Amino acid sequence: MASLPNVPNLFLDSEKTEFDTAIGDIASGEASVFALRCHNLPASADLTETLAAAFLFTNAILMARSRRKIVKLVTLDVAEEPLRYSYANSFRALFNSEFSSLDNIDRWHSYLEERQHIAVGAREDAQKAVEFFRHAGISRSASALHRADVFMGMENVSAADSAGGQFSFDDSNIYAPKLVGANGGTAIALKSVFLADGVKVRTGRRGQNVVIELDCARANDGIREWLGHIERILALDFYRLGV
Repeated sequence: MASLPNVPNLFLDSEKTEFDTAIGDIASGEASVFALRCHNLPASADLTETLAAAFLFTNAILMARSRRKIVKLVTLDVAEEPLRYSYANSFRALFNSEFSSLDNIDRWHSYLEERQHIAVGAREDAQKAVEFFRHAGISRSASALHRADVFMGMENVSAADSAGGQFSFDDSNIYAPKLVGANGGTAIALKSVFLADGVKVRTGRRGQNVVIELDCARANDGIREWLGHIERILALDFYRLGV
């Protein structure tokens, strides 16, 4: 993969090292994985916000059902290097800002609903998540200060590469893909599969791991299918037992 001359690393070494702790938590079974793999990302002014809203909204629903820590992952599949920097920095800005606060679940819901990405069936799940955070002893001030801790990777680029993210996926074993950071890796077990237009969702057993693969060339269809069938996806195995 060609790199532009005199361009800084996409992620600092210190940012890549942060993923080591996540690898340990996943490998020990203390944490589950929720990953969004964004394939075929086009040049788009507003796609980043749509993807971030759908990801954060789904994560809130999963958090309300889980007793485990959730390691949140997003990977980007971008052909042009300048566009990779643009997407990475746009996601950074959203995840590190007030936009990612749990206090904004209604905002994410409204944003997706306005764009017809969310079906009526997902509203009940959203309300359950809102009620969960409201009654979980999380104050509004605390939830407002919350920022999503999301690790970012680049598809088909090693984390050791200057153009790489904090991790990458190794898909050699489709039933147990490996998350590979700059200093190590761990496999995640996947079992059930949900397929629809523009999206594939794979889930693990008994509350462990969900990986959403979205064809961003058909992002509208994929997000609509993913959110419209969230109950069916969750019923596959993910968080059904809430271990």
